[in-house]
Amino acid sequence: MERLLIIAFVALLTCKASAQTKEEVEKLLGHKLMNQDEPGLSAVEASKLVGSDVYVNDTIYSYKVINDRLVVLYIGTRTQKDALAILIKGRNIISDPRTWIDSKMHVSGKVTLYKRKPAIVVTNSLQLGTRIQI
Repeated sequence: MERLLIIAFVALLTCKASAQTKEEVEKLLGHKLMNQDEPGLSAVEASKLVGSDVYVNDTIYSYKVINDRLVVLYIGTRTQKDALAILIKGRNIISDPRTWIDSKMHVSGKVTLYKRKPAIVVTNSLQLGTRIQI
């Protein structure tokens, strides 16, 4: 009987601690756990924020391979002149840019100017992400 009471007491404490942890995490994240599909900025919105760190969520429509260390993805619109350029510097960050066409991408970084147009420079694969739907 005493063992049963101890097990029940430990289970109760575990449940209470777990509930507090989830509430604390939701409080820290501003209830973003409830809405995991929260969108970032569109490419058009991010283009207006030159000099700012942004989180963009938009569709890739085209790309251009400059050399083996520089790939440019155009995100936001089908026309390259109006799109936000994503400059991917370095090898092994993306293997085949063709596979990214017409897919949603999350990009984080500072908006700079590349050939007098807004761009985000990606030097680390952690700056990129895609939405995986299960």
